[in-house]
Amino acid sequence: MPKYVIIGLIVVIGTFLIMNYWPKLKEQTKNRILMLIFGIFFISIFVLLFLLMFWGKLIDIISILVAGIFSCIILDILGYLLKLLGIPEPSWGIVGRWTYYMLKNGSFYNANIAQMPNIKYEIFLGWIFHYYVSICWAVIYYFFFIQIGIKMSYFSGFIFGALTTLAPLLIFLPFTGQGIFAMNTDIPLKTSFMFLIRHSIYGISMYEGFRWFT
Repeated sequence: MPKYVIIGLIVVIGTFLIMNYWPKLKEQTKNRILMLIFGIFFISIFVLLFLLMFWGKLIDIISILVAGIFSCIILDILGYLLKLLGIPEPSWGIVGRWTYYMLKNGSFYNANIAQMPNIKYEIFLGWIFHYYVSICWAVIYYFFFIQIGIKMSYFSGFIFGALTTLAPLLIFLPFTGQGIFAMNTDIPLKTSFMFLIRHSIYGISMYEGFRWFT
């Protein structure tokens, strides 16, 4: 249990530092930092996949794909059910539009993305990026819980999912002008809380997906 306390403290301290210093940075500096973070993240994912393809087992690759897609499907089913209760889902059109301009212009920070012209198939592109990111999370889960050997359980899956909440709250929402922890929206607390619920269940689903292969 102490390791989870340490992780919690790191998250709290890191969040405080980001919320305090991030708004003071220039947009160009923000973009460079985000490009560095994304570069390290995606290069690491590709390296891990490369190693798995040539030195791993086929069942490992299948488990990553199945767990990543399964957990994302559960996340989307939950989002649909919440939508029936009047709680809106993330806008996949905005996600797709942001992805398009990110790839086209190499710009991660795009605060005016909602006002930018729509692109053809932006919703489809948003869904593709959504599932791609989920598979990336599955690679990370595999590395820590299968390769390193952190004990897999529903609780550790819950913690993993809760930590993935930091991605939309500290990265995607600020990237698209909605602010850290959705501070630029009308309902920042509710939005952040719903992301936490969705991603916590997502992490449990990720564990369940990998459990089928262990």
